Amino acid sequence: IRSFAKFINENPQRSDEFLSLQPAGMQLLPLTDAKNRWNSALLMLKRASRLQRYINQYCGKNGNLKFRVSNIEWRKIEYVVQVTMPFVHFTMALLASKDATIHRACFLFETLIVQIDKSIEVLGAKSALWKQKLCRALVGMKMELQEIHEKTFEDFGVMYGTVTLIAPQYKVSAFDDVRSSCLGHAERYIEYLKIFHLQYRPQMPTSLSCLNGMSCSPQLLELEQVLHPLTGLVANSMSQNDEVGQYLREGAENISPRTYWKDHQCEWPVLTRLARDLLSIPATGGGTERLFAVAENIYHLYGGHLDEPTMRDLVMYTYSEESKSDKQLVNLVDHNTVGDEEWEEFGSRTERPEPISDDEWTPAAMSVDECSEDDGNSHAATVILESPPTDDLEQHLGDKGDDSSLFPPVTWLINSIRRRFLGGATVTQ
Repeated sequence: IRSFAKFINENPQRSDEFLSLQPAGMQLLPLTDAKNRWNSALLMLKRASRLQRYINQYCGKNGNLKFRVSNIEWRKIEYVVQVTMPFVHFTMALLASKDATIHRACFLFETLIVQIDKSIEVLGAKSALWKQKLCRALVGMKMELQEIHEKTFEDFGVMYGTVTLIAPQYKVSAFDDVRSSCLGHAERYIEYLKIFHLQYRPQMPTSLSCLNGMSCSPQLLELEQVLHPLTGLVANSMSQNDEVGQYLREGAENISPRTYWKDHQCEWPVLTRLARDLLSIPATGGGTERLFAVAENIYHLYGGHLDEPTMRDLVMYTYSEESKSDKQLVNLVDHNTVGDEEWEEFGSRTERPEPISDDEWTPAAMSVDECSEDDGNSHAATVILESPPTDDLEQHLGDKGDDSSLFPPVTWLINSIRRRFLGGATVTQ
């Protein structure tokens, strides 16, 4: 299929001849895939399956029998497309989403594994050798996906579980779902959330502290101290200490996380700031995939003419200008000759989530992991930064009274996950 697509697309005369076999309302050409993007290979096979009749006609008419695909091979293509399509649906849905996605990671893994199990069950009852071979390939796919799943939640499960907890539509109820069984018990992540909240609370800008549900300026806070020296500020302090408890007691609410935390940024300012940073982590490595695609295109164009440093700088510059690059890529494709599913593949790209809070703080206030006033505690926090995030979780939770035993800074964990995807900006250390 790949060879036939290249054979047709590289010659305008052959392309016109192939298009002449199709009705006027269709006019589709075979797609060629990019080797570093698995979903483009699937789209190539899907397009070929749609053009099966015309590919057979062209090969028979022009004597290009080396490209002819047998009926059995066409059936294989249909099976491959069918068992792989759920992965494309999930990938495209994640890439197209403008809202937070990281809180759905555990459900995504489990749903994909269930889809593979269904395909294995169907193919396991087949007797054809190629169907048995495809079944074994699916078993291998499942094992690899489970390995990635286990490694992900072994290294960063504390983050994925906590993010699931701060999703308003899930909260504690998410941990009763069979698909989230990998996370464990909710009580564990409630403790983590309280620790993360404790780490964020000292860095909260005074000018954005909330009193009685309203954002207060320093002058208003001073006035409140004069008029209500005890009641107002004491109540505010107690409210900040119990933000996690108040949030969880409200129960689940079917609303977008971004909208929810915008609405509650004055009620729970510290927890909102924590939620904003956690929910900004992407759930897919779309950034890495695009980077490889950019690098491959530049290498094919200039690989023999530029030295390594220049190539590297050109790749990073082109990737940073992704909006312009995507527009140029889309312009290379005639919308009239591409089906809806293929056009979605060319036109979609990962959206950067908007900040949850409308209020923007100064650069100094944006630092969520600044050094504490105590130099000794600052040194201890620095040492913890270099340690693995999940090796001694229970030990860190054992003695909450000692600052040196606090859980590793949440910003370290957030940035560790972001670096895996090569896309998100890191939280200021």
